[in-house]
Amino acid sequence: MKRFFALVFFTIVPLFCVACSPNQQIEELTNEKAKQKIDSGDITVLDVRTEEEHAAGHIQKSISIPLGDLEDRLDELDKNGAYMVVSQTGSESSQAAAVLVNNGFTEVYQLKSGMSAWSYPLEK
Repeated sequence: MKRFFALVFFTIVPLFCVACSPNQQIEELTNEKAKQKIDSGDITVLDVRTEEEHAAGHIQKSISIPLGDLEDRLDELDKNGAYMVVSQTGSESSQAAAVLVNNGFTEVYQLKSGMSAWSYPLEK
């Protein structure tokens, strides 16, 4: 009987986990690749830092939606658009990217190492 429950647990439960988790891998972009996509207009930058951090300096034409507000403001974004999510060091951007993917966004990237490693000019 224990073997039966173990079999069920280790075969059925993982199937539910796979069905609930996104299959999409979120690509990390280097500064150079991100800059190319921004300059070509192929991507929208979604800055999930605080409003104060964004105001202190941000990537050109970025949209500011702090991570804590993101789920409530998803309707402001186009699910068919391409987004590169940025945060200060990259940890919050990975959380935000997961929120987007889990809500049906299909083209989601994140900036490798976050804004702390951004090597191009910032807007204020």
